Amino acid sequence: MKPRAQSSSANALIVGGLLLALALVLTGFNLKAAFPQLGWHDLAQRAREGDLPAAIAFYSALPRIAVAMLCGAGLALCGTIYQQVLRNPLAEPSTLGVSSGAYLAVSALSWLLPGLGMPERILIAMAGAGLAMALVLILAWGHGLSVLALSLSGLTLNLVFGSLASMIITFHRDGMVSLSFWGSGALRQNDWGAAETLVFTLLPAAVALLPATRSLSLFSVEDEIMAGLGVSVRAFRLLALILATWIAAVIVACVGIIGFVGLAAPWLAHLFGARRMAARLLVSATTGTALLLATDQLLIASGPMAQSIPAGSLTALLGAPVLLWLLRKPRATPPTAAAGASVFSIPRAPTMPAVLVLAILGIAAAMMIGRDAHGWHILDYDRFAKVLPWRWPRVLGSAAAGAALGIAGSSLQRLTANPMASPEVLGVSSGAILGALLAMFIASPDLPVTQNIGAVAGSGVVVALLALSARRGRSAAGHVLMVGIGLGTVLSAISSAIALLPDPRFQILQLWIVGSTDGISPLSAVFMAVVAMAGLGAACLLRRWQAMLQLGAPFAIAGGVAVGRAQMAMLMLVSVLCAIATLIVGPLSFIGLMAPHLAEKLGGRRVVSHLLLTAILGALIMVLADWLGRNLSFPYEIPAGLLATLIGGPYYLWLFHKRAT
Repeated sequence: MKPRAQSSSANALIVGGLLLALALVLTGFNLKAAFPQLGWHDLAQRAREGDLPAAIAFYSALPRIAVAMLCGAGLALCGTIYQQVLRNPLAEPSTLGVSSGAYLAVSALSWLLPGLGMPERILIAMAGAGLAMALVLILAWGHGLSVLALSLSGLTLNLVFGSLASMIITFHRDGMVSLSFWGSGALRQNDWGAAETLVFTLLPAAVALLPATRSLSLFSVEDEIMAGLGVSVRAFRLLALILATWIAAVIVACVGIIGFVGLAAPWLAHLFGARRMAARLLVSATTGTALLLATDQLLIASGPMAQSIPAGSLTALLGAPVLLWLLRKPRATPPTAAAGASVFSIPRAPTMPAVLVLAILGIAAAMMIGRDAHGWHILDYDRFAKVLPWRWPRVLGSAAAGAALGIAGSSLQRLTANPMASPEVLGVSSGAILGALLAMFIASPDLPVTQNIGAVAGSGVVVALLALSARRGRSAAGHVLMVGIGLGTVLSAISSAIALLPDPRFQILQLWIVGSTDGISPLSAVFMAVVAMAGLGAACLLRRWQAMLQLGAPFAIAGGVAVGRAQMAMLMLVSVLCAIATLIVGPLSFIGLMAPHLAEKLGGRRVVSHLLLTAILGALIMVLADWLGRNLSFPYEIPAGLLATLIGGPYYLWLFHKRAT
């Protein structure tokens, strides 16, 4: 067995080396095309003397290559360490929320304290990454640090931290574009500073890993066996996590978030045959270097338009197949009927009239109460008549979008038999945004119907993939949840990258991503209200199917339900409601999660009463979020979708912590 393992590791090293050689060949072609007449033997001297082509090559092109190689190797090492010590094949800085925690910390401090140097940024990034890692471990601790729990905690923290970072970028208007570009993993360089920082970080980390390969390899067995072999399991796991988090934080501080390299490189190393720990680390580092370098060089070779896409966003697109491949098998047992039905079966006293009155009062307050340069005030008749033409479309559109998302969330929870499901969490909203974006690119961006059709198609594809994952109850509810969150993460990264392209057609996407409601037209508001009312009526008509599907497909079939037809009808309903609402309030608001749970707690026992309460509560939450966004930071405005996310994201994490997946 030992010679065979050595032979397999040697083959893996050869394959990894070939990949790196191909990436270097592509790099050479790009350098030759960009600097055809440049001599390289005295490049540094001529750059210091002011030769412009030599200066561009020495201070921009070469540092960019070095940074890509170092970041690729570092992320691959991080992914390998995380996957080994956590025994989680999905673990890497992006899926664990470590990168987004570091990015959020650096973004916040860069906004509050402009002009931070690299040492300060690294320390801040380390603090943010460490906090994110600690939160993931705390949230997953009650679930035994399982693969599912760690992945769900990390991917959900990505959504929450990403929303917070988007809010910072929204307020940081002067530097919004550069901050967004940096956060997406930009490898452009103007000097050798980032490369030097990465070298001084990765070299000590690599040296520290050399004597630890044997202990790392022991994590392939249970903790009890490791302890019997004389390994201090907790101490070594903590040190390994600190080391990997340190590397990830430094990379984020230097270049921003580069996703899925740390996931793909270890997976490819295993696929190539690297079994021994030392070989896995070396092959992963070589493969990660080749992946990121080749990705960046492909962007450079594709022309000026492609060069505007940050490399980190493209790696998210390339890493999507790897993530879906790793998620192809369920990692938990199928949900039982009781588990699926318990969410909507707790008896409560009916509170429909009180909730309806509260919603009416909330909408009236949003229309009448506001804030200006002189403070808070209640509008009199004259001033109300003046602002009414601008205010009513916004309030109506927000209320209708919130109601639609609530109905979609309630239906989706029954469709997947999963109380943790919602359009935002499962990537349905992100699919709608990407679909609308692609429709704008293919057809005229001036036609709203084009955006609506694209949004419905995008959300429909995601919902269909989720339904396929949960088909016939063969996948656990938690597995479907993880698939959806993974899809949403990838789709959001792709949309954010496209939004950075220098094309005026995509500028509207920035408003969609942050969930701004200030551009709602009267026609859009009325259309959204019609869609919400029609969706509520359709959901009530499908009440029997919804009641049976929440018990699971086998129980629905036994009850005489044509499961395929029922699922298709609910897929269409969720897709349309989610798609149109997403164009109003953005891809993240968590209304589809909060409203159904609040409706259940307030007495929504049967399907129809639960849907009505969900619609009212969704409308109320969205209207209040829009009103608070307009007034809390006057004269600045917090987009309603972001404000709702700041409430819904922590609520989701609390719910996950309290409920077994």
